[in-house]
Amino acid sequence: MECNTESLCQNWEIRMVQNALTLYQSIWTNRNTFLHGNSWKESKEKLRERVIDAVLSFQKDSVCCT
Repeated sequence: MECNTESLCQNWEIRMVQNALTLYQSIWTNRNTFLHGNSWKESKEKLRERVIDAVLSFQKDSVCCT
């Protein structure tokens, strides 16, 4: 079995692409778990919290003096 520079470079390029794709996938998986939760129930709870926060923030910012 012969080991030359070209085959090492090709293997390095393939591993680099695989690692980049794995990193990209894990970032999105962790982001989605953090934002949306692991289950449907957890997702609904987190969404409800974000909606309530947004409404309260809007109400606080748009208080009009009467």
